[in-house]
Amino acid sequence: MFHSKPSLHVNTSSPAVSEAPPVAGSQEPLSAPTRCVTLRLTPGQHTALRRTAHAFMLACAHAHQVGLEHHTTGNAAIHRQCYYDLRAAYGLPANLAVRAIARAARRLKAAAPAPGEVGTTLYIEYDCRVFSLCPISKTVSLASLDGRLTDIPVDAEGDVRLRLGPPMPTRAVLYMTPSQVSTLVLEYPTPHRSPQDASRQDVDA
Repeated sequence: MFHSKPSLHVNTSSPAVSEAPPVAGSQEPLSAPTRCVTLRLTPGQHTALRRTAHAFMLACAHAHQVGLEHHTTGNAAIHRQCYYDLRAAYGLPANLAVRAIARAARRLKAAAPAPGEVGTTLYIEYDCRVFSLCPISKTVSLASLDGRLTDIPVDAEGDVRLRLGPPMPTRAVLYMTPSQVSTLVLEYPTPHRSPQDASRQDVDA
């Protein structure tokens, strides 16, 4: 069933991030290690990613509404109802449509407002199938409505350090600003903690 498209009111007056990053994925712990890096986008890349972020957030709002209408917070249930609608209506690549549904399901579970209801910064959630980081060249590539955007320079100066080698980031959230400078929050796998480490931490506590 095709549902009506939601509207999205985007606040472009401030580049401040309006949500606590990152929240990528549907069931990962929020304590996953993260790194924030700044992207220096060309005008063309900035335009393409803003278009993609707008479509992504509209898709999130659409999936959120579907969950409300069908009285479900289940990722799989929402996916069955609207995945193909999101692809057709917003032109998202397959994985970004999946990420939009996952985000909507998380917000429904948390009883959070639909995307775009509060002062909104445009964002896109990625996983390792639609973004990649090259620590050597300090560049990233990101999926967009215009295809894969490659060789985007990463500014990793100051307190921010890219990890040179494994583990590589598995997810990312891109926060767009009105300028050509945007923030990418990289999420790394949660380090494995052995029972011995857990016991030692309990003793130390």
